[in-house]
Amino acid sequence: MDYGKILKRSFEITKKYKILWIFGMLIISGGGGGIGNSGSGFSEAGNSFNASSSADQWIMDVQNFFINYWWVVLIFVIALFLFMLIGFIVSLAAKGAMFKGVDTATKGEKVKFWHHFGFGFHKFWRILGIDLLIFLIMLGILFALGLISIPFLIFFLVPVIGWIVFIMFILLAIIALFLAAALITMFINYIYCYALIEDKKIKESFRLGWDLMKENFSKTLVMALILFGVTFAFTLVALLAIFLIFVPLFIVGMVLYHSMGLWGGIITGIFALIILILFALLIKGIRNTYIISAWVLTWQELSGSITKVRNERKPRSTKAAKSAKTANKKPAKKKSSAKTKKKSVPRKSKEEE
Repeated sequence: MDYGKILKRSFEITKKYKILWIFGMLIISGGGGGIGNSGSGFSEAGNSFNASSSADQWIMDVQNFFINYWWVVLIFVIALFLFMLIGFIVSLAAKGAMFKGVDTATKGEKVKFWHHFGFGFHKFWRILGIDLLIFLIMLGILFALGLISIPFLIFFLVPVIGWIVFIMFILLAIIALFLAAALITMFINYIYCYALIEDKKIKESFRLGWDLMKENFSKTLVMALILFGVTFAFTLVALLAIFLIFVPLFIVGMVLYHSMGLWGGIITGIFALIILILFALLIKGIRNTYIISAWVLTWQELSGSITKVRNERKPRSTKAAKSAKTANKKPAKKKSSAKTKKKSVPRKSKEEE
């Protein structure tokens, strides 16, 4: 497999089909999460200006606020829940749109936003089923590790040696959990490809994805390591860009705070938070587009190689079928030759006369 060709083609798709960036931004799972979380530091810094000098007084103010404005808190919680629910639904639809859109882009066709987004909503329950099964698998692994760890808790009661054994088990459990997560990550994209691009059912998609990874484990592992390095590079570039954005904004914020007071710092903090969130979404959209493009191209090449192997096996069966047909036709030829002999006999008799 030509890894360089796949990476180059993924870059071309990411560069040309910028509409895929929107799907990448809307996908909750994937890269960019750490960048998005880094923006929370601004909100904490802005809230620190509102904090009272006395901690007890601040706690009393919070209690009074909840007592007097409990309905505001309730509305906020309900709105937050609805926002998270809508975001979850849109994220799954965007995931389906992304895989289908990348497949369309590999064919050189035009990626239409609403067409592919509608496709993602149409496949919502299938994507949800796949994600739920993956979640249950990870939950089962955690539960199994928890059961195994129960006997090792006894070692924790033994000083020094028991502590060492317990710590070693915890480290091994973390490594096992990491390897299981990495293994699932390696073939989950194959599952999405079969389910969304080839329109296979969930059970069949899991089977085909697992078989594809087993038959091409080394190639899948190499691609996973390469894309892990790409994600790490994206993270470093994003952190560097955030630092370059943060420094001038921090300086401007301090100047406005000293000149305008509290409101100057709050306005600068809100402005900085909005910029960082938008930048984080942009980086996440580009990163998800590139990574998913690489996995779709990998799936196309590996699944194509398997079909070639199966197609190479088919001529053998066709040859056998042809030989069987010729064998069945041989007796018919004998009969026809016998008839010709019978016809030739009367002709010989006429010549004798």
